[in-house]
Amino acid sequence: MGERVPVSEAPGVKGKTGQKTKPHKNKLSILLLVAVFLAGLFTGGYYYVNSPGAAGGSRIMGAAMTSSLDLGEIVVNINGDGRGHYLRVNVTIEYPKDRKLSRELAVKRPQLLDIIITTLRSKTLEEVGHVGSVDVIRDNLLEEINKNLDSGRVTTIYFTDYLFH
Repeated sequence: MGERVPVSEAPGVKGKTGQKTKPHKNKLSILLLVAVFLAGLFTGGYYYVNSPGAAGGSRIMGAAMTSSLDLGEIVVNINGDGRGHYLRVNVTIEYPKDRKLSRELAVKRPQLLDIIITTLRSKTLEEVGHVGSVDVIRDNLLEEINKNLDSGRVTTIYFTDYLFH
């Protein structure tokens, strides 16, 4: 049979001096492995959630990487009856990630803002206020902006704020 271990030398059993002996090293190894696994799991989750594609700047759409440019708040008077109606929007444009296009958009930022302001000022209260107006305005802006670009195309316009009065 196997080797007999005296009761006084068994783990967790008090020896002749009355003190407990040390726990088995296997339990400590298992606890250490579980701690390392959990640390890796939390670290991986943290990096996944905080990766550049998760929150802004650029993200993956299908197989293509995209970037965005926040053009900020724009307030314009609405064409109409002279009663002081206005439209306030926050505009962000999205485009395929490309250095040449990024540089062109940065250089042409004043022109982009002018295109947006001119296009929005031409709209009437009825054109900005009905349910489908945001989509129509978005399409108009995409068409006008893309006419003025040489290095690529803006793919999407987001209104992060849209208020008319």
